Amino acid sequence: MRNNGYIDGFIQITYYDHNITSEENNDDVELIWIGLLRMTLEYLENGSGETSYFMNDQTWKMERINTKPENQILFSIRNKQGKFAVAEQMFLKELLKSGEEFTKFISELSQPNSITVLEPVIMKIKKLVY
Repeated sequence: MRNNGYIDGFIQITYYDHNITSEENNDDVELIWIGLLRMTLEYLENGSGETSYFMNDQTWKMERINTKPENQILFSIRNKQGKFAVAEQMFLKELLKSGEEFTKFISELSQPNSITVLEPVIMKIKKLVY
């Protein structure tokens, strides 16, 4: 729902039937995507990333867990019970795909918009993931 210049909603992140994020993480969806993708880029560059780029004082964190045969991501949200370990490559590829879909969708709604700052971030993530 567009409200006072922003779209109120949430990003649903589910891993094997476990909700990592849900409607309780409701906020400005554009800000959530900006924060999530910037955090992902920081994670790829440094092995961990954190964001609090939200209106409702959320803090999300990603940390690399070095495991074989594939690294995992430990994903956590401050004030939420539990941390979630997810397969790194699968998670990053799905996140990138969804981020691109949202960026395209929001760009079709209006130009200019805050989401245009994500295009260079998405390109950097793509180079690091693929």
